Amino acid sequence: MFPDRLELLLRERNIQKKDMLHDLGLSINSFMKWKKQSTMPSGTTLKAIADYLGVPVGEVMEQDAAPLGFDDFTYAIHAEASVLTDEDKQILLGLARQLADRRRNP
Repeated sequence: MFPDRLELLLRERNIQKKDMLHDLGLSINSFMKWKKQSTMPSGTTLKAIADYLGVPVGEVMEQDAAPLGFDDFTYAIHAEASVLTDEDKQILLGLARQLADRRRNP
């Protein structure tokens, strides 16, 4: 689970959980929610945690999820998708296709 992975990474770096939460402006309640409800933080928060620890986002995700090969961008899109409307998703998909076309046909 994510909280267990996070605690391991913190121990490896001799960082106290309360210090990380304070430095990132998060509450202990956030951590308890992740642990008790088996949830993940938002993509933005996950990226902030990864940056704080100096590791890629995939490294702070659940161990089983890391082999999926998500880079930071892909994970952020995946994690934030639940709050996007179908229209938002179509706009992002259109932009991604336009950028890919520009790369293929400069």
